[in-house]
Amino acid sequence: MPEMPSKDTFERAAQRIPIPIAMYFRERKVDFIGECAPYIERMYDMEPNDIWVADNHTFDIMVNKGGKPVRLFLTAFMDVKSRKIMGWCITDNPGSDATIYALKKGIAKYGAPKTIYCDNGREFLFHDFGGNGFRKTAKLKEREFKPPSILKDLGITFMTALPANARAKGIERAFKNIKENFSKLFDSYTGGHVLEKPDSLKEVLKRPGLLPSVEEFHQYVDAYITGYHNKQPHSGDGMYGRFPDEVFAAELIEKRVVPPDMLNLMFMRYSKGTIKVGKNGIALTLYGQKLHYFDEELWRIYFGKEVYVRYSPDDLSSVRVYDTEQRFICEAPLKEKLGYNATKEELQAAQRENRQAVKSIASYKKAKGTQAQHELDAMLEAYAEGQEMPENLNPKVLRIIQGEKTIHASPKAAGAEHDEPLDWMAGVQKLKERKAM
Repeated sequence: MPEMPSKDTFERAAQRIPIPIAMYFRERKVDFIGECAPYIERMYDMEPNDIWVADNHTFDIMVNKGGKPVRLFLTAFMDVKSRKIMGWCITDNPGSDATIYALKKGIAKYGAPKTIYCDNGREFLFHDFGGNGFRKTAKLKEREFKPPSILKDLGITFMTALPANARAKGIERAFKNIKENFSKLFDSYTGGHVLEKPDSLKEVLKRPGLLPSVEEFHQYVDAYITGYHNKQPHSGDGMYGRFPDEVFAAELIEKRVVPPDMLNLMFMRYSKGTIKVGKNGIALTLYGQKLHYFDEELWRIYFGKEVYVRYSPDDLSSVRVYDTEQRFICEAPLKEKLGYNATKEELQAAQRENRQAVKSIASYKKAKGTQAQHELDAMLEAYAEGQEMPENLNPKVLRIIQGEKTIHASPKAAGAEHDEPLDWMAGVQKLKERKAM
């Protein structure tokens, strides 16, 4: 039997193994990529709001949600030039609503970017935001008609990183700083992997009442981003030790603003593809619920035709309807369903509504484009009011985003009466709770 080498012999042999090889085979692949793998250096010869990058981050912290410990996620947009985090959303289920909410929050305060750059995650490649990215089929590439999207309305170019090359976005350093400077401050810190897991975590989780609540955690994250991350000196290319807020304010040239009274309207979600108008108007399935929306004029003129629908997740009492040329048709209210125990008066009211729709066919007179002109006049009137500059920013150029035909305002536009961004995530959560009942 051959003689076993001594411990010292093994240690000397291990020390001769190149560091990249040892890290690749003994550590996590992500650690090898972050510490050893070659990377592409990028030039930062751009201006604030030229490019925002987006990504999701899993907090290495347990919080108390309904008496149970859970981990939350951060969806964030960061300005590439200044490294300033512009908009963010905290959720227990990252997805399309969180992405749009975070973007809306950033644009409401700092204006719209010219380009958005993210990976190929499904939370970014949904139909009314970034489309299919690298997952496009040949059929979609050849198709001339492109469905409308929120980014298209805002005049924002959408770019995706090459598959398996997410680190090219540059936001990972910000997330690493969140882990080091924020997450590790909590007793319920979980660590990024099993080797980082604190020995005390098991005992901490036995008392979920001592964990920060979801509401408290939201406040902590907001305070960290606005009061620490965006105000810390940065050593990255082009930063020269300045902090993100300082660079953004000093070098901002053009700010593309969305008027507050148009903000909610422009961020309404699009239905996934067109919907055919039927006997009861249009049927829209949202968050597991099938909802019908009916408008007499819509039914009378567009019965059997395909239309697009836009909606606000926090207010599904009505939707906005557009034709396939993206021209506004009407706002259709929710058609309530009657239960089998409905009263006589409720049944009579529903029957009168149906008879009125049928009767209107006989007295129909074709409109001569007056609605389209009304929409245009309302939009121009809204833009003429002008907007107030937030914070102490002083861009050299202030440009109003006019958007596509789909965002023309109307007196009945859902959400247009609000001056502040609506809390979509709260609305979505209520819908999910209703579905679970």
